Amino acid sequence: MDERRENVLLNFSLYMSKLKNLPSLREKKRYIIYEVISNSKMNFDLVKDALNGIFERFLGAVNLARANIIIFEDFKNQKGIIKVNNSYIDYVKAAFTQINKIGNEEVIVRSAGISGILNKAKERYF
Repeated sequence: MDERRENVLLNFSLYMSKLKNLPSLREKKRYIIYEVISNSKMNFDLVKDALNGIFERFLGAVNLARANIIIFEDFKNQKGIIKVNNSYIDYVKAAFTQINKIGNEEVIVRSAGISGILNKAKERYF
């Protein structure tokens, strides 16, 4: 009986390891290029804190985890990149409209574009 159980567990673990690697089960991601429009040059740390705060308030803790948002450190010419789950693109873009101030500076944060490949996003929008 123990041998049979071990075989079943071994077969199940092999099945699960193959299942994890299927590309169809991976979450699709997109890269949103955002632009911060302001009178003066913005600091990346302030922008990142403002974005994280608004995403947490707008999406909530559960949807924030599902959205899998990653803000990249690549911030040039008031533009940056955010990696997000494919189904949460509209929520992230809607959250941009809620940002009016970063620090003491009035700003507008808008989406400059969306791409499925990071290198193409950098080529097109930077």
